[in-house]
Amino acid sequence: MSAVTLVANPIHEGWTLTHAGGDAPSQVERATIPAQVPGSAPLDLDRAGLLPDGPREDGTAADWMAWCEWRYATVFAATPATEGERVDLVFDGLDTVATVRLNDTEIARTKNMHRSYRFDVRELVTGGANRLTVDFASALAYARGVDADARRGDVTRAYRGVRKMAWGFGPFGGAPAHSAGIRGGVRIERWRVARLDEVRPLVSFDRDTGRVQVHVRVERASGEPLTVWASVAGAEASAQIPPGEVTGVVTVEAPQIEAWWPHGHGPARLYDLVVDLHSTDERLDTHARRVGFRSVTLDGAVNALPATEHTTADAGEEFADPPQVSPRTERVSVTVNDRQVDLTVALWTPLDTVLARVTVEQVRAVVERQRDAGVGVLHVDGVGVYESPEFYQVCDELGMFVVQDPPFVGDGYRTGAPVQGEAIEETREHVARLAPHPSLLTYGTVEDRAYGSLVSGIIAVLDPARLTT
Repeated sequence: MSAVTLVANPIHEGWTLTHAGGDAPSQVERATIPAQVPGSAPLDLDRAGLLPDGPREDGTAADWMAWCEWRYATVFAATPATEGERVDLVFDGLDTVATVRLNDTEIARTKNMHRSYRFDVRELVTGGANRLTVDFASALAYARGVDADARRGDVTRAYRGVRKMAWGFGPFGGAPAHSAGIRGGVRIERWRVARLDEVRPLVSFDRDTGRVQVHVRVERASGEPLTVWASVAGAEASAQIPPGEVTGVVTVEAPQIEAWWPHGHGPARLYDLVVDLHSTDERLDTHARRVGFRSVTLDGAVNALPATEHTTADAGEEFADPPQVSPRTERVSVTVNDRQVDLTVALWTPLDTVLARVTVEQVRAVVERQRDAGVGVLHVDGVGVYESPEFYQVCDELGMFVVQDPPFVGDGYRTGAPVQGEAIEETREHVARLAPHPSLLTYGTVEDRAYGSLVSGIIAVLDPARLTT
C-alpha cells in the first residue's frame, strides 16, 4: 500500500514552562523549567522541585496556583509551505484559557479543554527555527468574570462559565487541581489536495452480517474528485466525493461476522477498520481503528441507588420511555445480540483531577477490577470529561459497556457565547469519535436545561442508533 501524502510531525520536545503572572512562592515566580508535553503545569513544577510542600496528600493543589498564568514555549524546525501545500498546527487538547502564538503572531485564543484545535499556519511557518508559545491564563479568574456565583466567591461552581472539567474545581468530592497546560498531542500536519476532517463509522449487526456506514467529511485544498475506500473483515467498498463537495458515505457489509459480547456472555471480538482517501493518483490520508459488531437495546433500569448531590430526579424512580441511566442507577436490563441480560452499573469519575497524571496502565487496572467485581456498565459521570481513547479501547477489549455523560453537571451554565458554540463543537467531535465503539451503550443525561436539548439533538443526528436521555 502506498504511503499517504499527509505528513504529521509531532512537537513534543524542547518545551519549557515559565511562571508568567499571579502571586506564587519566590522560587516559582518567573522561573523557567523543562516541561513535558502532553502534560500539566503542576506536574512540571513538582518534577522541578518547585512545589514547596510537594503534592498534598488529598491530591489538591496549593491555592496560589488557581490564579497563576503560565507560558509554554518551544522552537521547532520546519520548511516554508510550497505551492498548493497546506500546513496546519494541531492541538489535541489545551487546558484551558489559552493564547497561541507562532513566530510572535497570535493565531488563536481558546476556552475549552474538551476539544481539539486546528489552525492554518501556512503563511506563518518559516524555514529553519519557528517559535511556538502557548500562554495560559487562570481559568478560575476567567470564569469569575462570566459566572455570578463564582464572582460571589463560590469558586466550586466556576465550571459553569468555562468549558473545563467540573471535577477539577472541587465540587462533588473532587479535589481542586488548578491544572493548566497542553493536555494533548501537538503536531504540524502538511497535506495537499484534501484530508480526512471527520470519520464517523456507524456500526450495526444483523444475525451474522456486520455493516459499517462510514460518514466522511473532508477538508479540501483543491476541487478535484476524491474516492473514499473502506475495508473491514475482508470486505471492501468505495464511494465518490464529486469535485467541490466535502462529504461522502461509504458502506461496507461483511458476512460471517463474529459478534462482540459484554464480559461473561461471549468474546469481545474486534475487527480492524481502515478508511482511505484517494485523489485520482494519490493516497491522501488514512484512518484506522478497531470496531465491534453487536446489536443492543437498553431496556431500562432494574433498580437505582439513592440520589447523589448533583442528581435532581427523585430517589427510587423507575425509568420509563426513554430508558435512562442516571448517576444513581445500580442495575440495567440490556438486550444484546437478541439475548437479554441484567448488568451491574458503577459510576466512573476521573482517576485524578490532573488528567495528565493518569496512565493507560492505571485505567486498565481499574476497569479490570470493576469487571472482576461483577460490574458490566461503567457510567462516566458528567463531572469529568468525554473519556479518553485509551479508556474506550480498554472497555472494547474487556467487554465492558459504557454510559457516557456529556460533561455538564447540574444547572446554571452560561448561555450564549462562548459556551454554547464550544458545546456544539465538542459534542460533534466526541460523538464522531465514540460512535464506532461497541462498548458505548448510550449517552447519559445532560442535566443543564439550557443545553440538554442542544446536545441531545446533535447526538440524535450524528449517532441516531444510540439512545439519548
